[in-house]
Amino acid sequence: MKIIKLYLICIILSTTTIYAQITKIGVGAGGGTIKGNSASVGSFSGVLFVDTDILFPDYINIRGGILFSKKVEFFLPENRKGRYYPFIKSFYLKAIMEQSLYELTYIEEGIGLAAINDHTFSDVNFWEPGITFSISAGVKATTRSRLSVGIDYGLGLTRTNAVYISLLLLYIYQF
Repeated sequence: MKIIKLYLICIILSTTTIYAQITKIGVGAGGGTIKGNSASVGSFSGVLFVDTDILFPDYINIRGGILFSKKVEFFLPENRKGRYYPFIKSFYLKAIMEQSLYELTYIEEGIGLAAINDHTFSDVNFWEPGITFSISAGVKATTRSRLSVGIDYGLGLTRTNAVYISLLLLYIYQF
């Protein structure tokens, strides 16, 4: 019986073709705020993401990425001995919808799920599920390059209810 199941799985896998491909990669940086069970602090954020056009029409992409946001004072020159700088990491998976406004401009909206790692205090290291929203507007600089400005918002749903809001300048390369 196990041999028959294994044989059927091999036949299905050998005859199935998946046309998933990476359509865009992007990086971004900007500022914003982060908070856990604390007051909001100013932060510097960086993001790295990849888009793919699997399962949906051309105007909806799946975006997977990571956002890292750390207290802004970390990047200023000062005495760091004994100091702790809060930060938040977020791994996310979003559905991104793109709409062309004119020939060279566009807007993107996104909604998805996130795994948020809260490090807002030195003794706090919690992973929590969350949701993420984003909106950006941009210009198609060349046939493959894009520049945009956007807002990314993430909210943890358990434990510390970690929150990040980032205003980002994004560079996107389209394949």
